[in-house]
Amino acid sequence: MSHCTQCGSPNPGNTKFCPGCGAQTGFAPPPPQQQQQQQQFMQQPLLQQQPVVMSQQPMAYQQQPPGYGQQGSLPGMSNEQMTMMKSAQQQNFNQGGGGKSSFDVLTEQKLMAVKNYAFFQSNVAMEAITGGCAPNKYVFGDIDRPQGVPGRESSKNPTIPHALFVAEEESKCCYRFCCPGGAQPFIGKIYHANAPTAGKECCGCYSGHMIDADKSRPAVMTFAKPGLFAKCCPGCCVCMDCCQQEMFVYSGDKGPAEPDQLISTGGHTGHSKVPCGGGGCTPQIDLFGANQDQFGVVEGPTCFGGCYDLCCSTPFSVSSQKGKAGDLAFIEKQKPEDCYSMCCAVCSDADQYKIEMRDEKLTSAQRAQILATAVQLDLLFFENDNHFCEVVASDDGKAVYITITLCMWYMWGWLCPVAIWIPCPSKAE
Repeated sequence: MSHCTQCGSPNPGNTKFCPGCGAQTGFAPPPPQQQQQQQQFMQQPLLQQQPVVMSQQPMAYQQQPPGYGQQGSLPGMSNEQMTMMKSAQQQNFNQGGGGKSSFDVLTEQKLMAVKNYAFFQSNVAMEAITGGCAPNKYVFGDIDRPQGVPGRESSKNPTIPHALFVAEEESKCCYRFCCPGGAQPFIGKIYHANAPTAGKECCGCYSGHMIDADKSRPAVMTFAKPGLFAKCCPGCCVCMDCCQQEMFVYSGDKGPAEPDQLISTGGHTGHSKVPCGGGGCTPQIDLFGANQDQFGVVEGPTCFGGCYDLCCSTPFSVSSQKGKAGDLAFIEKQKPEDCYSMCCAVCSDADQYKIEMRDEKLTSAQRAQILATAVQLDLLFFENDNHFCEVVASDDGKAVYITITLCMWYMWGWLCPVAIWIPCPSKAE
C-alpha cells in the first residue's frame, strides 16, 4: 500500500488524488517500521483484530448522567465544585474506596453544590396528634435556590427552599411509643425529594406544603442510631461507653434491619459520637470518617429548649478542633418567626433548623455526616426535652402544680430542667 509523500495518508485504492489531503502528488511505499506493524497486524487471527471504530466509546457512555443542574430550577455545578468532587473521590480512593464515590452521582452533586440547607420536619400535624409517636419525616432543602409551590403563588410565602432530600423514619412503632426521643433505636432512609405540592385549606387554616420522597428510586443514604437496648437512656450523665450516643451513616438502602444489627456489620461512611463526659457544661458530639479518623466536633450552648426556644435561636458550631470556631459548618435551631411556626413549636415537637457548610473542602461523606448529626441533635435534645407547660398533681393528690419549663441546663450529658412551679390548691382545701 502506497502513502502520500506530503501528509503520509495511506492510499489503498491507488487513486490519483490523496484521500487525506486531496493533493495530486506522488505516492511512495510506507516506512519500513510501519510496513512491519502492518504485517504483524495482518498475521493476527481474525478474532484478535480490533476494528478502529470499536476504539470509540458508544454514545450512551459519552453522555453524562442526569445531574444536579438538570433537576428543575436547581443550578449546575461550577468548575470549582467539580474540582471539590474529584478531591472527595480521591480521598475515597485513599481510604480504600477504589476511586469510586460513596454515593450516586446525583447525591454527590447535591451534597457538594449546596451550601445553605433548610432542615425541618414536615409531619407537623401527626406530631401534634400523636404526641411525638408518629414516625419522623425530615426534609433537607436548598435555601439559596427557592422554588414555587403550585397553587400557592398568591400566598404570603410563595416560595420555599428547593427540596433536595426526604428522610423517613422506619423505626418500629413500639420503639417510638415506649422510648420516645433520643432513647429509641432509629433507622432513617434518605430519598431524593419530589416537587412540593400544596396542602389543603379549611376555614382559613392551611395544612402546609406536602413534600414526599421519590420512591421510584432507592434510598441514597441510611441513618442508624442505637437505642435503649444498646445505650443508656439519653439525658443522663455520660460516664462510660454505654452512655455515649452515636449516629452512623451508610450509602444506599440497607434494607429493613435493626440498628444494632446494621451497625455491627460495619461499612459506614462516617459516624458521630458523644464523648465521655459529654463535653462538660456544653453539649459535644465528635465527628468521625469511615476509618475512625476524627475530622470535626460539634459544640452547643449550656442552656436550650423550653421557653428559651420560643424567643432565641440555638447555635451549634461544627469545628475542626474544640473551641466553637465554627470553621467547618454551623447548625442553628431557629426560633419561631410567625404565628404558624409558633403554633407548631408549642403544640408539637416539629422544629426548624438551618445548616451552613462553611468549609468548601469538606468531602461528600463529611457533609452527609453533618446532616446526620443535625438529625441526632434533634433526637437527643429537642425530641427528649420537657413540654413548655405541664399540669402535675402532687404525690398525695391534694394539690396541683403548673410547671413552666424555662430551659434545659446541660451538665456532662445530663439535661436538668430549669422550671417554675406554680401551686394550685384543690377545692377540698
